[in-house]
Amino acid sequence: MTVVTPTLTEADTVATAAFAMGAEGVEWAAVRDGCEVFAVDAGRRVRRTAGLPVAEQVASYRHHGHVTPDV
Repeated sequence: MTVVTPTLTEADTVATAAFAMGAEGVEWAAVRDGCEVFAVDAGRRVRRTAGLPVAEQVASYRHHGHVTPDV
């Protein structure tokens, strides 16, 4: 699971708590303000919040000379 928040401390705290909660933890983390989540569950299903860019978006930013956006 990857969690992106405004601070490293918050990201670590949210990721640890979400992981401990199991499957429900991904949903719990995803609804927190300013929190983006990428996770792969035991069934290999990918869960990603809308604000987390995918590889194609990042490649497009770099191709057009833009800096990768903060997420």
